[in-house]
Amino acid sequence: MNAFAIALIAMAVLCTCAVAQEKTAENWLNIGQELYKNGSYQEALNAFDEGLGKDPQNASAWHYRGLALAGMGHGVEANQSIQKARLLLDQRLQEDIEDQEALWLRAEEMDLFGKSKEALEAYDQVAELNSSHALEAWIRESDILAALGRYNESFEAFSRAMTLVPANRSQSQIGFQRLRENNTILFTKAWLINGQIHRVSIGLYNVSAKSFDEIEQINSEFVEALQLKDKAADPGRHGGSLMGSSLNWDVYSFNLPKAQPPARPSLLTIAGVNLQGDEFIEVVNGLKEAVNLKNWSLEIQGSRISLPEHSLLPGKAVRIRLGSGQGNGTDLFLSSDLELDDTAGNVSLRDGTGTKIVSLDYWTRLDGSIALLVTHFSAAKSDLGSRNMALETTADYWIKEGYRLYENCSFEQAAQAYDKAIRIDPRNASAWFGKGEALIDLALARNDGFDDAVAAFDNATKINPQYAEAWFKKGDTLLFMAVAKNEPDKYNESLKSLDKAIEINPEYVDALVDKGNVLLAQRKYEEAVKALDTATNIDPKNRGAWITKADALANLQKYNESIDAYDKAIENCRSNSTDELASIWFQKSSVILKAGRIGEALNASEKVIELNPKFAPAWHIKGTALNALGRNSEADAAFAKAKELGYKE
Repeated sequence: MNAFAIALIAMAVLCTCAVAQEKTAENWLNIGQELYKNGSYQEALNAFDEGLGKDPQNASAWHYRGLALAGMGHGVEANQSIQKARLLLDQRLQEDIEDQEALWLRAEEMDLFGKSKEALEAYDQVAELNSSHALEAWIRESDILAALGRYNESFEAFSRAMTLVPANRSQSQIGFQRLRENNTILFTKAWLINGQIHRVSIGLYNVSAKSFDEIEQINSEFVEALQLKDKAADPGRHGGSLMGSSLNWDVYSFNLPKAQPPARPSLLTIAGVNLQGDEFIEVVNGLKEAVNLKNWSLEIQGSRISLPEHSLLPGKAVRIRLGSGQGNGTDLFLSSDLELDDTAGNVSLRDGTGTKIVSLDYWTRLDGSIALLVTHFSAAKSDLGSRNMALETTADYWIKEGYRLYENCSFEQAAQAYDKAIRIDPRNASAWFGKGEALIDLALARNDGFDDAVAAFDNATKINPQYAEAWFKKGDTLLFMAVAKNEPDKYNESLKSLDKAIEINPEYVDALVDKGNVLLAQRKYEEAVKALDTATNIDPKNRGAWITKADALANLQKYNESIDAYDKAIENCRSNSTDELASIWFQKSSVILKAGRIGEALNASEKVIELNPKFAPAWHIKGTALNALGRNSEADAAFAKAKELGYKE
């Protein structure tokens, strides 16, 4: 049943309740939840209010009422409703510590507010009780752990979730791996349910450490549709990564659609790749009108090449060949040096504005066949062009359009889309926030316009004073202006905004790290260390927090503690990030030298040079250490090398 039909039914239910059999609070809760899942937030809110009129102590109704308000952009009211739910849930859990529904709702609230540690503990309780929400709990744990960089645990949690899939569903896993330099493995792993790709994880595995250095997780379109991600209203963050609301997982029943005869998709898509011989990418136009590929581009592993003019007729396909040849109605030749990776890779199509339309990921299965995963980002416009004008009159439409454009790095167009949303709904905090993000990237490109971004975030916080992310972005932008634009008066303004973000979310690691940087710049070293201690306690893998903490400790002449902090930063730095590693080792070598540990300083400087032989300051540190050890000729050679590389006192 579609959202419009459900909304009509709900309106009828709401309007005819006087003559129908009286509904219970539980009836209204069920109606509201169904409406919420389908994006009918106002109707859902009405249903929850009806239920609360009959049972004011219903924690579930207060909880979902808050989610509906968040979906409507009413952040302050949403927060108040969820806080009310939390008090009632605490009362329920005092009476019954194993109340499964109360535990689930409490876990979801911790999740929504970005309280990673508490959310993980709460989901653990739900999973241990093997409740009806255990599957969702393991999946949410997997997502949060991945966002926190705890990849081994994330993999384990997701695999445990898969063991809870109903027994009548066929499960399987496929994957491949390739050994790279630095003793790391590039891996891809996919989980399948009844032949449907459920999730693909791609990343790097460190053989020496026996752990994952990083992963990126991709859900299939089918699963994203089940999750209702486009309707998620989630104000929470985990380690800076926006996560989809766990509410979306309660539709996880794996009721796969009945098999349908194969049909050509009603959009422009990449149908496949040929990796043997004369390589090509096949593009199919499933639209009703022709699409002109003039000014379009093909992107292969991040490298773009322009397409020649070609009118792709409806229902037709064209093979885009990377080599040379004579083009015709079915083949385009790019005369390019680009090649498709014959093991795994990514191919994308971008339209004339640079907007990504469709992306295809491919990889080699264990049996040698090629697996494909297609993601559509935007429906390609035909030559005639068509839009749903009814949708274009809503702020929600333009917010989503702004986000899509922003994700495709079309920052100016994104800002324009958010402006349209603001004209429709001037008090939409999400629209102001999105505009601010787009304006930051425009300002970085133009080296001007940061004040406009600050003003946009300021408007978002005035509309929704509990918008922690907007407070953080405002403070972060002001910090950048203070440092990069040499506007020291911005430090205090930045600190006020960051403190507000931390007040709303005490575990906001990014805000705590920024606060540490502000205090460091203001030479308030003790306060900086205190803020950064909090950050590293919450997220022990945050390199930026450890580096700034090490700097502050060095300024307090607590050299041993500073060196320990640099060691933590190095421990959490990816082994293939040689430039970053070299920078951290250099800072560490400087502190070791100040501590008078000459031999160790020499070793550290040599480590920097091993990572980056052209790092001039490291050669100078080496010369200084050698000089102190009385190895004058070697010191002179090191100083000469530093000077040759451009080092100046």
